[in-house]
Amino acid sequence: MAEIDKYFEELFKLNAVQLSLCPGSPAKYIMASGRQYRSKSILSEVKTKEMIEEILKDGKEIMSYPEQFDLSYEIAEIGIFSGLIEKKGSGIFSSFVLVKRHKKSNKAGNSDVELEDEKVTLNLDIENKEGEPEVNRLLRIMVKNEASDLHICTGENPFLRRDGQLFRIKDFSILSSSNIRRMVEEIISEEQKKELNELEEVDFSYKIKGLARFRCNIFRDLKGFAAVFRLISIRIPTFEELNLPSILKELAFLNKGLVLITGPTGSGKSTTLAAVIDYVNRNRDVHIITLEDPIEFVHSNLKALINQREVKKHTNSFSSALRAALREDPDVVLVGEMRDLETISTALETAETGHLVFATLHTTSAYSTVNRIVEQFAPGQQEQIKSMLAGSMKAVISQTLCRKIAGGRIAAFEILLGTPAVSNLIREGKTYQIPSLIQTGKKEGMSSLNDYLMHLVNSNMIETYEAYLKAEDKKGIICALKSKEYKTDFLSKLDLLGV
Repeated sequence: MAEIDKYFEELFKLNAVQLSLCPGSPAKYIMASGRQYRSKSILSEVKTKEMIEEILKDGKEIMSYPEQFDLSYEIAEIGIFSGLIEKKGSGIFSSFVLVKRHKKSNKAGNSDVELEDEKVTLNLDIENKEGEPEVNRLLRIMVKNEASDLHICTGENPFLRRDGQLFRIKDFSILSSSNIRRMVEEIISEEQKKELNELEEVDFSYKIKGLARFRCNIFRDLKGFAAVFRLISIRIPTFEELNLPSILKELAFLNKGLVLITGPTGSGKSTTLAAVIDYVNRNRDVHIITLEDPIEFVHSNLKALINQREVKKHTNSFSSALRAALREDPDVVLVGEMRDLETISTALETAETGHLVFATLHTTSAYSTVNRIVEQFAPGQQEQIKSMLAGSMKAVISQTLCRKIAGGRIAAFEILLGTPAVSNLIREGKTYQIPSLIQTGKKEGMSSLNDYLMHLVNSNMIETYEAYLKAEDKKGIICALKSKEYKTDFLSKLDLLGV
């Protein structure tokens, strides 16, 4: 019996579906419901390395393997596990997913290991630098704890969002409306103060030199003032770091057309677009104009020439900036958000006149994106818009963020490409057939969201429960999981056995 088997036996007894082993930390067990537990004993680097080497089939030392590799492991009385092994310095990090439970192990036993709920510990040991605004300390804590958002609300402690979950910072005192107003007025301009007083809300960007940039929104609610800060890394992440689909690199080399990146708020659209623009900047000698509200990632001129314009600061609106862009000799135009009829119309015209346009929409699927654009126009204009969209649309990339097993988040995508068949459906108003075309267009690079979620599950990146939560087609993802013999025990916990 291998030393590591006892951890898999505990997984079986707990009825868990994932096991993560990390040097310097306890073993972590992840349930199908998403809840996590950990053992009380700490794993050493030596022991972790020895356990993994013991189950390698060729007997080689683990240091001779690639930095990251897959491993399949079977235990006769339990099941088959798919493992992802990563080497970071001298540390060996591993995560195993139960992909097939043997019939002999269909009942969970009682665990003998003393377990405790996985606890999140926030690092709050950060002091403000002399003379800095008060809110900077909270923003530094946010960056230190690898959070994506900071929320400050009247009558509450501050909150951080990390890996998609909100955590209350209980060590900080409850904030009053006057506290919050004083804090935010230290970092906004007189013009922004005037806008806040008149409109009761204001959007802006803020930078702490050498740390990060932040997209900020201050607003009033029932209790008083509140603010939300979204972290924007100073360094633009690469395609590889974001695990973006390779089709985006091909789209970045188009000379004209419309490429839409869609998804709900907070789904990573801006980060994906920043990576695409950075890729164009490094590989093409073109003129890029970005229109944003506010400017988030800041690009330096590399191979391309880039002009970044902020709505309300450098231009009155997206639509007016787009019209002006046609006289500014652009090759590539980024539209931060197609939020109104005039902007959508001008973006389509820009794409039709020989420019490559990247833009975002707050829609959740390729099908709904096409319908949303067409339905923005009056009935008498819709036939013309269908024709324009059919001719100019090169791709719709819809994305949603998922929690990774090993921590952090990763995007799942639905990919629709503007093939002649897709163009014909749009022109003829048969957009309801788009999901079927995505299924038959896999060889061309298309992908349904469910297929992409299953790819992430099979790659040991996300757990089955997370795939279920993020899927638009719930019944479809359950069928796909069952066909691969993944456990779907979470259905009983959600009272969804009829799915």
